[in-house]
Amino acid sequence: MNEIESNILLSAKLKGITIPEENVNILVSQMETATGELIKLEEIISEEVPLFMPPLLSKVQKPDEG
Repeated sequence: MNEIESNILLSAKLKGITIPEENVNILVSQMETATGELIKLEEIISEEVPLFMPPLLSKVQKPDEG
């Protein structure tokens, strides 16, 4: 049993509900997939977004410049 699965089962136990093992497996799979997608998104953002972006309001506040 991995950490995600044990946390789901513990939460269910504390709330007094029973979750079938098949549903726990589905939840774990979905959470692992979502985590993988978030990691990919973080990688894309770190490559594509500059470290410093000037505030957008600066163009609105000073339309005559630049």
